[in-house]
Amino acid sequence: YVFPRTHRRLRRDPSLLAVYHNTDDWRVRGRLHDLHWRFLRRTIAERTRRIRLVSTFALVLHRGRAGELARSTVEWLRERGHEVRVVSEDAAVIGDPDLAVSADELCIGADLVLSLGGDGTMLRAVDLAAPEDVPVLGVNLGQLGYLTEVEPSGVRMALKRFLAGSYQLEERMRLDAVVTDADGERRSSALNEVVGEKSEMGHTVRLEVGLDGRPFTSYVADGLILATPTGST
Repeated sequence: YVFPRTHRRLRRDPSLLAVYHNTDDWRVRGRLHDLHWRFLRRTIAERTRRIRLVSTFALVLHRGRAGELARSTVEWLRERGHEVRVVSEDAAVIGDPDLAVSADELCIGADLVLSLGGDGTMLRAVDLAAPEDVPVLGVNLGQLGYLTEVEPSGVRMALKRFLAGSYQLEERMRLDAVVTDADGERRSSALNEVVGEKSEMGHTVRLEVGLDGRPFTSYVADGLILATPTGST
């Protein structure tokens, strides 16, 4: 007997179907069934990832503006059984020390980082999320909101869509800059831009720039700005 799903998959590959029907070796047939069930298990796992029943959310706040929205959002998420984390300083704004974790722990195992603030808060959230490769959703409480996607009135709808798997991830380029001088080597990463400039007035700096580990060019200038497509706005 051929399971209907298995038969449909075999029909897509005539060579496999011929092997199935022309062999009496049940080990071969069993192998084909095994390939089907592995495919089915993988499909179920992918659907389970898309529909999130219980998730872990990390919140990053603008400490002067986001208190009220953060409290209502935390309450809404916890009522539905989700875990919420914030760094200690942000927990004080919310008034719930039980949510507090260290900055290093904030994004470990998190499903989404929710940035409540302006572009500066969004950049801070990205710096925290990037080492763990966690997506970030920005809620605009600032003046410009170039980087944020959602207005405060749309937070719950955005979270519902995330939990239902009805969203798309937009990947952004990041910069990893290494500066080497007489003091040694320093490394920095950024979502928007990296700026190298002179430390003393009245002087210029000579900069040898490499990209992806290869020499690029040199500049004699007051400074140099390297921007990503995000930072170029």
